[in-house]
Amino acid sequence: MIWMVRADVVTLITQTPGQHGVFDEVTETSRTVMCTVRSASYRDIAAAGSDGLRPEIIFRLAQDFEYQDEKTAEFHGKRYNIDRVYFADDSDWIDLTCSRGEPNA
Repeated sequence: MIWMVRADVVTLITQTPGQHGVFDEVTETSRTVMCTVRSASYRDIAAAGSDGLRPEIIFRLAQDFEYQDEKTAEFHGKRYNIDRVYFADDSDWIDLTCSRGEPNA
């Protein structure tokens, strides 16, 4: 697979529910990391389809420690669900496959 190098930044977001139950405010914590970006390919879409996912964009982070189990990403003002995380066996990079819309809808 050939990656077109497009250096950019993505904001990774952690959402923490309140302590007292359903009606509490959700607290968001965000941090920005460097990445390369590509659209999801037909192969990515076909592979995720069996899980009911519709991948749209993939963010590649240079170091696997930069991902800390976030479930949401923001890129150029659009929010994405982080659906799949792929750690490379022979390298330090990590791919975040993302979609928009309701998670698991």
